[in-house]
Amino acid sequence: YWLLLHFTYSDRAFVCGGNRSSCDEVIGELRRYLPGYAKADHGIYIQTKGNIDRAITNAKRALAAAEATGTDNPSTLVFELVEYLKKLLENNQ
Repeated sequence: YWLLLHFTYSDRAFVCGGNRSSCDEVIGELRRYLPGYAKADHGIYIQTKGNIDRAITNAKRALAAAEATGTDNPSTLVFELVEYLKKLLENNQ
């Protein structure tokens, strides 16, 4: 879900369906932007690093929407770690 937020905002709940897991559903959406994507792909950071600020904005928006509806699907707190790491990098430069 974090990777998907690098490309688009989504507040769609990702759930199991048929023979697909919720993870499969997220990957299906992600492949609209990264055709051929597979978990643990090498080089994914290079492909997405330019969109980190968009992902942070989208993640904050999704979290606010999730909190407003009383659910955590979808949401992520990865943006908190990324913001922390960005601040560490800025302080060390």
